[in-house]
Amino acid sequence: MPNAINNRMRIRNKNFPCTGQWRPARNQKIAIEENIPVDFTYKIIDKLTRARLLDSQVGRTGGVRILRPLDEISLYDIINIIDQNRHVFRCVHGDNNCKLNTGTRPCMIHQELKRIQNIVEDELKRKTLKEVLGE
Repeated sequence: MPNAINNRMRIRNKNFPCTGQWRPARNQKIAIEENIPVDFTYKIIDKLTRARLLDSQVGRTGGVRILRPLDEISLYDIINIIDQNRHVFRCVHGDNNCKLNTGTRPCMIHQELKRIQNIVEDELKRKTLKEVLGE
């Protein structure tokens, strides 16, 4: 699992309680406890909040909470919100098609990588945070 994705999961695992509960935790504290850069932590929490996956309150008694049950949030959801680049192989991502993959002579490697990418995406969609975190 790429380090950035691992960091996202660690931020969630230790610092956000179950749906609906508030936990007064500052981004800086989360970053220090998880050994993740503070700026990166702010960006992750901001993106998850803008996507309506989290709610946050500022101030001394503020904190964050998850807005949906963990069994309704997939790993795919998280990765798609944060990166929108959930592709394992660059050549199968969007317009970045393999130059060897033409209509007259398809690139067999490209075809196989695309098949594998589809399997990875299906697994990410299937696996919920509840399953991963054991909650």
